[in-house]
Amino acid sequence: MFCVWRKNRRVSRSKAATGAQFPSTTLDREEYFSVPNPIPKPSPSPKPYIVKRATDTPHTSTRPCPPLPVELYRPIVKYVDQRSVLCTLCIASKTWYTEAIPYLYRSVSVSAAYLQWCNTIVEKPFLAEIVRSFSITFFPDRKRDINYFVIRLALALRNLVNLETLTISNGEGSKITTHQILSAFDACGSINLRQFDCRIPWPYSRDVRSLLAFLERHPGITEFRCNPDRPDLIAPREVIVPAPLLANLTHLSCSVDLFVGLADIPALESLQVSCWTSVELQLVLRTLVRVQKTLRKLCLRRCTPSSGSSERVLAGSVVRGIAEGVPMLHSLCVHDNSMRTYATLPEVDDFISSFARFPQLHIVSCSKYVDKPEAVIYPTNPFAISLIQVAERFMMGLPSLRIVMIPNRGAYRFTRSGASVHPVRAACEEPCLGC
Repeated sequence: MFCVWRKNRRVSRSKAATGAQFPSTTLDREEYFSVPNPIPKPSPSPKPYIVKRATDTPHTSTRPCPPLPVELYRPIVKYVDQRSVLCTLCIASKTWYTEAIPYLYRSVSVSAAYLQWCNTIVEKPFLAEIVRSFSITFFPDRKRDINYFVIRLALALRNLVNLETLTISNGEGSKITTHQILSAFDACGSINLRQFDCRIPWPYSRDVRSLLAFLERHPGITEFRCNPDRPDLIAPREVIVPAPLLANLTHLSCSVDLFVGLADIPALESLQVSCWTSVELQLVLRTLVRVQKTLRKLCLRRCTPSSGSSERVLAGSVVRGIAEGVPMLHSLCVHDNSMRTYATLPEVDDFISSFARFPQLHIVSCSKYVDKPEAVIYPTNPFAISLIQVAERFMMGLPSLRIVMIPNRGAYRFTRSGASVHPVRAACEEPCLGC
């Protein structure tokens, strides 16, 4: 007889064969598998309460949010002022790319990765057609391969068919002159430039010829600014600008030699000129007579000699000389170190009386001269007395005056209704309205 073991119970084969009833093993299973202290199962967390609209269905409540209306793309892109954010939007979708690309390439400033930018413009001319303003800054590392870079830059500039504003400048330590780089911009001969800002020095004769040749190829320039580079010369350079050049010019910012060298002075409306010596100052005052009919904004930046110098001319005398040449000015900005000489109220009143010779003067800006406006130099009060007292005397002495701007670690803007302060970086940046 065989035996069957089941859960520690022995059952004979004979009983199994005869169909005898087996004892229940339920209790044995529970005893066998039971745990003394069972771990309770965690109760399910309640579902979050979701407010549904009457039109929601089990299918529509889980669908993604609707897409952004196309009408909102452009206002959002206009609001964003960080180029890195615009680049991120370009790779988000085709619609973002279409709206953001014009803002990325409308105004381009290049100071690194020059060749990569040139290759992009050469390979994708449709991006070059968007560019309206182009600014490039050269650093010393460009000197070793300047010839190759000029070739690549010329190829890229051929595609900038809609370019209107061009700015070229030197970075810290760079010694590139106009003769070395302006040849690359010969490709812009067919472009209708409106504004040209040349912050690269032109100290030698070949540099002057290169600059004049570039201006001759672009007769449509209306705003021209060039670096008032001062070579170590006793007298100003003799620069003769032919009559056809700059015929349409309305805004000019330059050194004395270029302003005096204009053979046919155009109908200038705004002028900023820098001078260092009394000889240059007299040249400027004599030349101003030739633009007295059209000139309305003048900014004179003058670095006065030391107090013991025989050439020292105070700012009040300069203003009186300006009034003899262009008495119909609307805006006059004077940046002169000699203003610190006016330390008492009678001296300030004498200085303010020199402005009374302008019957239509609306805006006056006074500050000390800053030789390097690109440096982070906080302007200080050019006078030795309170700014409020100076502004009050300006308003009382000049009935036509509307705005007086005097920097003192900020642009103090005084009007008939009150005063306000605006932060500025340099003395000739924000407070000067004639620049």
